[in-house]
Amino acid sequence: MKNEFWVGEKMDDYILLIILIMASMIDIKKKIIPNRLLLAGLCAWIFLLAIGYVQLTSDKVIAVAAVSSLLILLYIATNKNIGFGDIKLLILMCIYIELTELLGILIVATIVCGLVSAVLLVNKKVDKSTPIPFAPFLLIGSFLVLVM
Repeated sequence: MKNEFWVGEKMDDYILLIILIMASMIDIKKKIIPNRLLLAGLCAWIFLLAIGYVQLTSDKVIAVAAVSSLLILLYIATNKNIGFGDIKLLILMCIYIELTELLGILIVATIVCGLVSAVLLVNKKVDKSTPIPFAPFLLIGSFLVLVM
């Protein structure tokens, strides 16, 4: 439950969206998500925790642990075809938002990424081995789920 004192009741969502915008721009250009950006996002969340804007509950800890484990297993199972920066970004997102929101974001991001990838493949702009940055699709999903 967010502190009633704060005017911006979605401040944490907006911070996450800013992080996702920066991650998307870097991911498109360099095909990486810098650890410094993820660390800055974690520090921002810790600041929100320190001022009482967000709370660390046992449910949040369990969700982060479960999501982290599943994503790392997925990373291994797909023979590292998913970028580890994307995995770390998703774990950071799990800290900021509820698990149901993360699932909605993942569904939207995966569908949009699949459609864009299919169009790019059909138009021969990419081949099956071309890495596709996933952070922009996480941004689209986050915007649709958190803002709309």
